[in-house]
Amino acid sequence: MESRSGRRRLRSSSPTEDRISTLPDDLLLLILARLRSIAAAVRTSVLSRRWSGSGGLWTRLHEIVFRDITFPSLEAALGRVVDPPAVSLLEIRVPDVHRPGTETNVGGLGFNSLLRAAAQLAPEEFVFRFPWDLTDRSLVVDMPCFPRTTSIVLVNFFLFLRVPDGVDFLALETLSLSGRLPDLDPWLSCCPRLHALRLRRVFSEGELRVISASLHELSIFRLYQRMHGINIVAPMLKQLTMSFFSSGASISVLAPMVEKVSWDCRYSKPSIVFGLWRLEQVTLQMGETQGHVPTLQICAHAVRLFSPLNLLQSFD
Repeated sequence: MESRSGRRRLRSSSPTEDRISTLPDDLLLLILARLRSIAAAVRTSVLSRRWSGSGGLWTRLHEIVFRDITFPSLEAALGRVVDPPAVSLLEIRVPDVHRPGTETNVGGLGFNSLLRAAAQLAPEEFVFRFPWDLTDRSLVVDMPCFPRTTSIVLVNFFLFLRVPDGVDFLALETLSLSGRLPDLDPWLSCCPRLHALRLRRVFSEGELRVISASLHELSIFRLYQRMHGINIVAPMLKQLTMSFFSSGASISVLAPMVEKVSWDCRYSKPSIVFGLWRLEQVTLQMGETQGHVPTLQICAHAVRLFSPLNLLQSFD
């Protein structure tokens, strides 16, 4: 429509007109992906009819991220992905509950069912962060098969996690664990392509055994355990990073191909005593590049209270 002056007037849109629904799917999916949260994507359904309901547009995202959805609602949310695309990332971060008297109380069946629902999406990368306020940490949870997953990250997982017989992770290349350390033998025996094992803030009461013919990188940061020993056998290992507390337990490392080592061992009381001196810390750092010599630092404190001396000896 033109006015008397010849200028074209813009036609006002109807207040009920859904212009967002006329946009191409690729553009809408790009908008939802930038939100980095399924909960936020679902809330935007009020803007468009096309991504609401059980077959909402968010179910076609390649990166599915649950960051602020409580545990009881997670499995139902995963069930809405009825025809999953090629999922590159499935990230589940259950929020902590800080209100007094409120706790996360989930049975073993609930965990097993949720993990099976996650495995059905066959993500390339799976991240699962569980809250600290779990009431029952004696639950036993079975890890299902993730056939095409190349990376698994489990954070704050203090349940008893086990791998049943017949479950294989044929595509898994990176495994990161934080929380209660499971028995690694079943994990490593069913991961023929595992290249990187990262343990961060892990707790264990038994022996730490890492036996793998495929492992190239092993990183252990802050290992807390009533140590019965550390036993590492990795013939293809190239990089070893260790940071842990020891009470003087036996340590065995067989890694003939290792090229880069960072070793930081702190000894708890009572530990190793040399006359008047009590060993506190041993740190070994390999050179970052070829030609840089490694450094070895040994720190010990005097056992006698009247002696104010410290011993700090470095060898280059």
